[in-house]
Amino acid sequence: MLICPKCGSAYREGFTKCSDCDIDLINEKDSFNKKEPKKIEWSFLINVLEEHEIANIKSMLEENEIPVITKIRGIGEYLKIRMGKTYHGVDLFVPKERLEKSRKIINSFYQYKDNEDKDDILEVENHEKIKRKRTRLLLIIMWGPSIIVGLLMILEKLYKFFK
Repeated sequence: MLICPKCGSAYREGFTKCSDCDIDLINEKDSFNKKEPKKIEWSFLINVLEEHEIANIKSMLEENEIPVITKIRGIGEYLKIRMGKTYHGVDLFVPKERLEKSRKIINSFYQYKDNEDKDDILEVENHEKIKRKRTRLLLIIMWGPSIIVGLLMILEKLYKFFK
């Protein structure tokens, strides 16, 4: 018996093409010899707590054509449903043969993130220095004239005293 490999319709001997799909028919026996889809062996990559980090990592891996699956740890799934957030994190898994490439991508992401954090720290330190300078300048502007007036009053009293 002949069948269509696409829609599975059965045909009698003498037919060569499927009338619906317009493709060549195959022997029913040949259809059982088809290769089964390859089973993917998944490997643990990383546990991530923050939703935005999960999205960033997944998008980077998917850009490099690396499929990703996620699994919430422990009772984290219940907490996520109940509270909207899990404190156990989300495990990311990738195919075993792509694990090393995935780790390199992840490391470059966290290295970049660390550099960004260092830049943020330097920016905060510079901001603090500028803030201290402004405060000193403001004190001089506000207290300077008051001190001068006070000194003039003391000098005037001393002048009157010694006169």
